[in-house]
Amino acid sequence: MNQGALIKPDIAAPGVGVLAAVAPPSNLGHDFDFLSGTSMAAPQISGLAALYFGVHPTWSPMAVKSAMMTTAVDTKTASGGANTDPYEQGSGEVDPAAMLNPGLVYDASNTDWLGYEEGLGIDTGTGTDPMDPSNLNYPSISVGKLLGSRTITRTLTAVRPGVYRASVKLPGFRAEVTPATLRFTRAGQTAKVSIKLTRTTAVSGTPVTGFLTWTGSGQVTVRSPIAVTPYALLAPDRVVGAGSEGGVSYSLTPGTEKVTLTGYAPVAGRPVQGEVSAAADGEQDFAFTVPEGGKAGEFFVRTDNPDAKVALLIWTAPTDGRPGQMMGDLSAYAHQGRVSLSSLPPGKYLASVFAFDYLEGTSSTKFTLQSNLVGMDTPTTGTFTVSPTRPATEPGVPFTATGKWSGVNTTAPATAYIGYPDGTGTLVSIGG
Repeated sequence: MNQGALIKPDIAAPGVGVLAAVAPPSNLGHDFDFLSGTSMAAPQISGLAALYFGVHPTWSPMAVKSAMMTTAVDTKTASGGANTDPYEQGSGEVDPAAMLNPGLVYDASNTDWLGYEEGLGIDTGTGTDPMDPSNLNYPSISVGKLLGSRTITRTLTAVRPGVYRASVKLPGFRAEVTPATLRFTRAGQTAKVSIKLTRTTAVSGTPVTGFLTWTGSGQVTVRSPIAVTPYALLAPDRVVGAGSEGGVSYSLTPGTEKVTLTGYAPVAGRPVQGEVSAAADGEQDFAFTVPEGGKAGEFFVRTDNPDAKVALLIWTAPTDGRPGQMMGDLSAYAHQGRVSLSSLPPGKYLASVFAFDYLEGTSSTKFTLQSNLVGMDTPTTGTFTVSPTRPATEPGVPFTATGKWSGVNTTAPATAYIGYPDGTGTLVSIGG
């Protein structure tokens, strides 16, 4: 995932045969034992970092982290092929031998991290100037929303002198690294580079992953994963209004492509009654299918008893033995919850309602689920217009879009939608 303009996870480790403190009652009375599993990956990485400091005691933690990440190797898929997905493996699996010969490192100071936090909108109280979070000198590159093109900067420090040449593999993008060749005559030298990424054929709103690799003599490679989500335009996923008649305006920033706005009338799905119980593991699933032409959806859950609480999750239905994937965020565990999805690709889905506990003296919770599916066979309520529909735009210059509705039945939440040419759109929640 992209979190604060950083790819997470950072790195993978097998976590095999790690000596760890254990609970004696369930471990034959042992206080310590050798464990294996995903939870042991972190102590394995920590142990390797401690080993690294034995070789380079004056290095910063970020330099060690960079050395481990940029020399990592791809993990394997279930079929034995190379897994290059940074959202699953980060930079790859740590290589204890290669990490000691990283060639180059991306280092960052405390001040850099303070600037990064300021750039995220966090007041550190230090007076540090904010930086674009994507420009933190990190061993991976991430841009959560890229409109047209974006230039990212990095500074490399030589561990091993020599000549290093850059190459970028990022489908659907044109990448320019300046300078593309770095020459270091001694260890400790630094060089600042810029990486300009320009969207060409990449699908708007769909994450794209790849790598930036520096190759030096002696088979030294310095590889950084890249994760970018390109957009043809930037607009909010959701805006909110109220009343049977009203309107809402918001700012939209275009890219280089022509923009048209298409309004979809408010929809209000029929409420469905449900019940979660301890006997059914506290879960009830509702299956639905999004056909071709489906756009988006909002889902609402409300418990019959205002003191009871449930949570709501929308996810793709498991297929061919593969687990489903969560769409958006899990709703809050509360009397009423909502999940808004400004994009719903065609496919089969589940709306799952969960209860983690129950009111005293009960073992079940009754609720109502409402699904507002835009662009599908969902009852409409009222009318909806959007303006402008074909605005005259200038790349990167925001303009105001307005949606207006009337005749909406406000006894239940309704959802209108404003669609864009790239297949994305903005939900308009009315009374939800």
